[in-house]
Amino acid sequence: MFLLPRGDVFVWIAAITSAVVAVSLLVALFRLVDLGFPQLMPYFSAPVPGSGLMIGYKLLKHSRRLDDLAASIGLRRIGSFVSDDDLFDGSGPTWHSAAEALATFEGLLQHCGTDTSVQAARPDLEHLRDRLRLAVAEGTQFCLLLRDVHATTAREWGQRKGYC
Repeated sequence: MFLLPRGDVFVWIAAITSAVVAVSLLVALFRLVDLGFPQLMPYFSAPVPGSGLMIGYKLLKHSRRLDDLAASIGLRRIGSFVSDDDLFDGSGPTWHSAAEALATFEGLLQHCGTDTSVQAARPDLEHLRDRLRLAVAEGTQFCLLLRDVHATTAREWGQRKGYC
């Protein structure tokens, strides 16, 4: 067995600890950067289990290609479900049929093939499809909110009168 002199042990421990901290900081930085990007967030007229704020970045990033694919197979474009509400003037969300949205998201998942844009957005598409199935069962309406930041406030959601 090879034993290091006592001083070298501390150097190795410090090097390993530094590497672990550096990797952890890098992972945290990437997660924070994702939170600062615009998103298309699902929004419902009533609570839908499993909904949340942690999706939508990839959906927005690939939305042009997804809209092109939807149009090519006869589905509504994802962009047609985006609400045109204005938080500042008090107008409410533009609600859409969850069943129509479900048809779009299921169709995109069925026809995605090997398209890299669709595959990259697949986790968001699957999450939305699953939430929309629940919304359809409950008769809940749906829209997408274009968010330029991830942070929200209770005041905002109080004014919007819906659930994310």
